[in-house]
Amino acid sequence: MVYLGIRARVEPVAARVIDRLDPEAISETVDPELIQIVGDEENFSLRANRQRTYSDGAVQSEGVTFFDHLGLVVTAAEASKKAAESTLTFHGDVELTTSDDGWLVHTSTLVYSEEHSLLEMEDPSRATTLTRSGLEASGRAVAYDRDRAIVNLRGAARVRLTEDTERATVDIQSAQAELAYADGYMHFSGGTTVLTGPMLLESENTSAYFGEEKTALERLELHGGSRIRSTARDSGGLDEMGADAMTLAFEETARVLERALLAGSSSIELVGQNGARGARIESATLEVALAPDGSDVTELEARGGVHLILPDTPDGARQEIRATSLTQTGAPAGGPTGIEFNQNVEFRERRGATTTTDAVDRVIQAERLEAGVEHGISALLDARFAGGVLFEDGTRTAEADEAVYDVMQGLVTLGAGDDTGRTPILTDATTRIEAAMIVLGLDGSSFEASGGVKSVLSPAGDDATESGSATTPGLLDDAEQILLTADKLQYDGETQQTTYTGQAHLWQGNTSFQGETLAVDDQTGNLTASGGVKTAIQLTRLNETTQRSEASRTLADGDTFTYDNATQYATYATNALLRSEHGDLKADTIHIFLEPDGRTLDRLEATGGVQLRLEGRWATGERLVYREALGRYEMEGTPVKIVQEVELEEPDVSAPPPRPSASPPLLSCRSTRGRVLTFYRSTDTVMVDGREELRTQHDTGTCIPLTF
Repeated sequence: MVYLGIRARVEPVAARVIDRLDPEAISETVDPELIQIVGDEENFSLRANRQRTYSDGAVQSEGVTFFDHLGLVVTAAEASKKAAESTLTFHGDVELTTSDDGWLVHTSTLVYSEEHSLLEMEDPSRATTLTRSGLEASGRAVAYDRDRAIVNLRGAARVRLTEDTERATVDIQSAQAELAYADGYMHFSGGTTVLTGPMLLESENTSAYFGEEKTALERLELHGGSRIRSTARDSGGLDEMGADAMTLAFEETARVLERALLAGSSSIELVGQNGARGARIESATLEVALAPDGSDVTELEARGGVHLILPDTPDGARQEIRATSLTQTGAPAGGPTGIEFNQNVEFRERRGATTTTDAVDRVIQAERLEAGVEHGISALLDARFAGGVLFEDGTRTAEADEAVYDVMQGLVTLGAGDDTGRTPILTDATTRIEAAMIVLGLDGSSFEASGGVKSVLSPAGDDATESGSATTPGLLDDAEQILLTADKLQYDGETQQTTYTGQAHLWQGNTSFQGETLAVDDQTGNLTASGGVKTAIQLTRLNETTQRSEASRTLADGDTFTYDNATQYATYATNALLRSEHGDLKADTIHIFLEPDGRTLDRLEATGGVQLRLEGRWATGERLVYREALGRYEMEGTPVKIVQEVELEEPDVSAPPPRPSASPPLLSCRSTRGRVLTFYRSTDTVMVDGREELRTQHDTGTCIPLTF
């Protein structure tokens, strides 16, 4: 004992100490496994490479793998839990998988709340991504409500339905999104864009609805400033659609847009052939069906305040149509080949003025319009209006039950529609025309009317322009209406001549012209007629009893009639016959020469088989000249023959009256023959001269009065 107490002492060896990663930790564990058991079931487990516990109860783990009883698996570089909270926070290369929903998530931070069954994920440097079969989603911040099966994407939200051998890609981006995949819908807000096939969709908010298969897109609902644009414009068909709200139906297998329903301030713009501009349609609602490739419009229906705006025509005309509704007609596979408008239809066509033409503002109103169109409604081929048609074109207006506008030919045909329809009426500043059918040349060069034509020509008025008013023939009063009827009317704008055919009849008061054909030259005032011509004209002639000039009604017939307004000269040719109170005249041709006032007779000339009948005498010859101022008739012939009645003895009063069918009684007459006859009305003087070619002869006897 003493020896042990006095020997040399040996230095003690220090105890081994474990290096601590965090001096503040009260405990550290290597390769720990934490298992939470509720009742008889394991709730979750957490495995780590190292774990630290602190005095406040907080726990931090490294190299973490987390499992829960619902099949959730999380791996992360770190995990932490505060003592007062029931949440786990995972940091660094976080990866999450779920067996129930099939999600695979990558993020930098994940907060797991078992109490609220909520997973909150965020990555400040890049988007958090979620993937599952056929779908990719991402956002700056993501909240995953496991009980409700809802994923919320906040900040740069994006959902992509991936393509496969049968389905097209659908890419949706917005400020935030809610993915309620268990309920079969997704909602996007804060300004959204959708790219699907050749379509780019934009709106404030978008909802996507799916079928039984989670990625089988059935429809999209767009709200607020909705817009669809085609990214393949050159292929024709659809260019752009817009509305306050849209419902878009998709073919589920291919995810291709099949049908679109637009509501509120709706519009669609189409593309014509080879990428040319097509029509723009605006309305309250629009329903559109698309071809299988989604590029072309196959059906179209618009309702409520429809406004169709067509591209400008090659000659610069702007055309637009308004109506209550519009429906596309034609073969669906080839796009719209025809369109139909109903109720309160108004077609308007505007053309600017050129160096040779005035500006045009043309309007056609009706209850219905059917039109043939080119691809993309890029141009009208023809337009058929029906029901209360009202046509306005500058100074021209027309009313009809039907109107057909041939755009290619520039013609509008007005009709009654059926036997009970209203007869078309065309009016302008000076003319009113009624007919079963009226065809207008829209360039103003011509128009036609047929079927019971009735026309009224009114005085031009004081405000008529010199170029816009017609010249009235001098035989008519330019201050009174002129009435015309015929089977057909044709107006040639180049010659400014109107031709009436088929029982044509023109009259004004006691003046009239009838024939198979009548033609009036608006520029010169010339008037012609042919085919059984019958006229009644008012000539100013001298009344030999009162020695005063007064109007005398003259009836004249012939196969043809020509009136030259410039020379105040009228001709009746072939079987000409003129009758008046001053005498009757028949010849092959009769010419009437008027004074400059166009009404006062200057002279008459007749040639060929001339027959003149005056009171108490008649004459025949080959040529006659009558001068009104001298009251002198000059007749030539081979021979000229004049017959004068002579006084008869008083008839036997006991003789019975003649039968109505009996021949006219023979007269006692004196006849004279010669080469030249001169007769003065004022002096009742007759001179016959043989002019050394024919001896003058006189005969007395009975005769039969000249009739024709």
